[in-house]
Amino acid sequence: MSNLSNVCLSIRSSNNKTSTAKGYASNGKALVSFTNKGGVNTLKAYPKADKVPSYLLMDEKEYTAYGNAIKYVYNSACHVNASTTNKEDESIIKVYTTDFHSCLSDLAIIVFGDTFSMQEYPSFGTEVLAMAKTYLTTTMDGDVSPANLPINRFVKALEPMLLSVAAHSVFLKDYERDYNLACKRCNSRINKATAQLDKAQAEYDKALSELDKAKEQIVKDKSDSTIKASTKKTHENNLDKAQKEFDAKKSVLDTVKNTIDTWKIKLADAEKTYKAAKAADSENS
Repeated sequence: MSNLSNVCLSIRSSNNKTSTAKGYASNGKALVSFTNKGGVNTLKAYPKADKVPSYLLMDEKEYTAYGNAIKYVYNSACHVNASTTNKEDESIIKVYTTDFHSCLSDLAIIVFGDTFSMQEYPSFGTEVLAMAKTYLTTTMDGDVSPANLPINRFVKALEPMLLSVAAHSVFLKDYERDYNLACKRCNSRINKATAQLDKAQAEYDKALSELDKAKEQIVKDKSDSTIKASTKKTHENNLDKAQKEFDAKKSVLDTVKNTIDTWKIKLADAEKTYKAAKAADSENS
């Protein structure tokens, strides 16, 4: 299992404590919350020593880093939400979106540790933005906060999502994470190449047909003395062009097929490695 951060462990601990108290699966209490000071979202201070809840496993430095990272994600989500809804220029939306994913990646490292890769849960950013649309109005720019503090509702919704990501990544053993990541990577490459296969096959078939026609014409030229030498030369040039086109299309098709086969082999190897590691783990447990 990965070297989990105290932030991630705190989210799980809070969730477990709340679920145990209620007797059913329930989201835990939010680890951080904000107040409104002069219309600006301000992170609440770390609890005093005798007031730190049992589930809060972070120290003040970790708490502050996590809270600020949450705020940056919130602010950038506000910008994406507002610019998208208000149909601003695509270049502006792209800048805001890039900033959002950068902030989310920074948060992920704080929560899940530096062994975590966003590739382990590639849809996370899209899911957070979809959630944000529920909580954020299109007039908010993030830094200026309405009095009803939607950032706290955002945090309350985000932390269970972080826990869900952890359940599919950092809470797993390393060989499970490696296999999941390999599946995502291999299937992505296989699907991408497969999407190109029909076009590559069609272009290959067309080039082969043109090459066959050119070859047939050369055969006719040899048996027909009435065809001019200049015309025969043209037909020979056409054959050369058809051959080059065929070779190029065949190369593309072969590359696509080889890509699919290669990644299927890698996927099969990953599955073998996973099964072997799982069997060894079972024997040692």
